Amino acid sequence: MLLLGVYAPGRQSPAEDWVLKNEVDGIRTYTRATNTSFKELKMVTELDASLSSMVAVLGDKDALKYWVYNCSDSYFLHKVSATETYHYQQTDMPWPLEKRDVVIHAHLTQDPVTKVVVITATGIQDYYPLKEGVIRVPELRGKWVIKPIGPNRVYVENYIFTNPGGDLPAWLVNLAITEGPTRSIQNLKKRLPGYAGAQLAYIRE
Repeated sequence: MLLLGVYAPGRQSPAEDWVLKNEVDGIRTYTRATNTSFKELKMVTELDASLSSMVAVLGDKDALKYWVYNCSDSYFLHKVSATETYHYQQTDMPWPLEKRDVVIHAHLTQDPVTKVVVITATGIQDYYPLKEGVIRVPELRGKWVIKPIGPNRVYVENYIFTNPGGDLPAWLVNLAITEGPTRSIQNLKKRLPGYAGAQLAYIRE
């Protein structure tokens, strides 16, 4: 995830395109090669939600641990403004692997004409102290693109690029890359009704 609205995953050549890996519950998951050993992920789906409810659920950093796959802890660190935040996120790993954590700087923009909302962010290395027994993710980038397509209906694209650090082989990471994010979107669908009444002053519906 990249800082201040600029998204640049591990760069790929024009010949490297998205490859559909699976489709579950209306969630299409794609991967593509990058100039690193790790692949980039894209998920596409449609959800019954307003723009405000989508932004509210994604912005509730203290609640990420309730729907993000294997997220064991999450909380706000600093709120620069309604559209710019820092938060901490920790992820459980299968035994005997060590947990991973990341500090994410997120930034939101909305096109005043199309009303499309874009949330981009980057993993920050030195913003928050390291924790014993937890590996700080050395590289994490991603983007949410949320497009209104009808009354309380949105089209969503989610891009993720992660280097989890440690001694995890890239082939193993790439093999399991789709499972967690797909489950996260499934969990997100279940959380959305709790944010149905959200009204955000900085979001135009």
